[in-house]
Amino acid sequence: MSAKPTHTHDFQAVARALEGLSGADDPVASPEPIAGGPMVDAVLAEVLEHLRAVAAGEDDRRIVTLRGLPIGPEDYHALRAALGTGEARVEVRVGGLVEAQETSVSGVWWVKNCNPEGAVLAEEIEIATAPLILAADMGDIRAGAEALAQRLAARAAGQP
Repeated sequence: MSAKPTHTHDFQAVARALEGLSGADDPVASPEPIAGGPMVDAVLAEVLEHLRAVAAGEDDRRIVTLRGLPIGPEDYHALRAALGTGEARVEVRVGGLVEAQETSVSGVWWVKNCNPEGAVLAEEIEIATAPLILAADMGDIRAGAEALAQRLAARAAGQP
């Protein structure tokens, strides 16, 4: 007697729903069924819910924090495969390395924060037009404006 599965995977339905929210030239992962357990289904459903909320203008950013979730290596790789890899990748070095990889789903980014030694501190799926790490801090923008104003004033005064 064979055991019946305790859950079903409806990755095709999730992929079809995600495909409707992505750009026409932005394919959603492979059409092949993706392996993984119920946690993969749960995370993809949460990503879809957040993606719909951001697309509807209810929020400008939503984040799914992966650290602390009971995701084993097989489910981790299944989740990565389900979201696929997009065209854009960003690395920012600020007290460690932050890597943001666009997925094949427009508006969905896989973001990894590492310490200076390279150990992963946090891993998140960020749903937004761009990862938060790329947004300039308003204090930094004000300081930049002041520095540019000083440079222009120095130039106007004939200083190099």
